[in-house]
Amino acid sequence: MATAQLAAPGAAMYPMPAAPVPRSQYLYAVVCASNQNRSMEGHRVLGEIGLQICSDGTGSAVRLPGPTIDKPNVYDFGTPYATILADLVGKDRALYDANGLVAMLERNRRIESAPERWQDASLQHQFDVVLTCKERVFDAGCEDGRAHPRATRPCTS
Repeated sequence: MATAQLAAPGAAMYPMPAAPVPRSQYLYAVVCASNQNRSMEGHRVLGEIGLQICSDGTGSAVRLPGPTIDKPNVYDFGTPYATILADLVGKDRALYDANGLVAMLERNRRIESAPERWQDASLQHQFDVVLTCKERVFDAGCEDGRAHPRATRPCTS
């Protein structure tokens, strides 16, 4: 298969398919605490290679860094990324440009409209593969699975 090279500045080169990849028959989820950074980058990368992907957060709310460590910016899941971005830019654009939140939120809103909560998404979708980004996120996903057992779809080759 012919490949093209694609890499972020300073990143290793990864072979990427030169032609479109058929969509996967499986549904994947990438889960972090707030559905902002790790899960959204996973969503972007895995979506670009043709996987059916969702991204979610396990926290009780979306928490982003604030002006000090004890003053985070807190939003409800479902608050549109565009709304979060406008709020932060209105508060202190220079700060949130400098710490990378503006760029992160601009990426996020190109991928999906708002952060989604795992505990809600897992009731709406039957995921074949769930990737978690931290041990406590894995634990929360397992706890949710035990609390809401679902029928599983067998893997076929």
